[in-house]
Amino acid sequence: MVLLFARFEEMAKKSSKKPEIASVNARQKPGNKTPCPPEVSLQQGIRLRVDTLLPGYIWVIPNYFSESECVQWIRYMEDSNASYTQQRSTRIMASRECYRHSFSDADVAAQLFQRLASSCPAALQLLPQLTALACNSNLRMYKYTKGMSFGKHVDGSDVVAEGVTRMTILVYLSACEGGATRFDRPDGQREVIAYPPTVGSLLLHLHGDDCLLHQADAVSNGTKYVLRTDLVYPHSRA
Repeated sequence: MVLLFARFEEMAKKSSKKPEIASVNARQKPGNKTPCPPEVSLQQGIRLRVDTLLPGYIWVIPNYFSESECVQWIRYMEDSNASYTQQRSTRIMASRECYRHSFSDADVAAQLFQRLASSCPAALQLLPQLTALACNSNLRMYKYTKGMSFGKHVDGSDVVAEGVTRMTILVYLSACEGGATRFDRPDGQREVIAYPPTVGSLLLHLHGDDCLLHQADAVSNGTKYVLRTDLVYPHSRA
């Protein structure tokens, strides 16, 4: 039995209209052939809420990106030299097929974190006795077209300059049919938690030793675009 959250599905359907893609990147300088990632500005006076999908494990922040921001990030992904990735399932590797673009940008990571801190400070306090310090500057983008998916896996934790990553951030840039992020429950129950791609929403989930087994369902229609980073925390609890 699959446990889907009706209000999240309703949000996804409302956002299913495919946005028009702008022809020029917002930060692209004339004569510069290398695309620049869009800037993430502060949202003065905006307060966003955190919805809990599974206490202690999975949360969602609706409308973290606007539709126009999602369009800019999709354009950046399309303008970048994304690589096609295909991995067959093995004993230690999950099956995966998608287009991937990764880049390191401390400025964009700082902007993502500043928006989170200013518009949804509660998101920095989700872990007991720990406060998030930054977003990981290792940024990744994924594009899944019809039939593409990512098999069951866990996300590892990384030690970075600011501390250690403990939480995955996924920002959904588009809606599609299929493509849900699906989590097994920690108690072994047969019901799973599936979150459908919803334009502009940000999903957070624990990773490292506390990561739930999860997967990205195959896209059945449309295209799924996702931006990924991580929340960085101190090495030890206060």
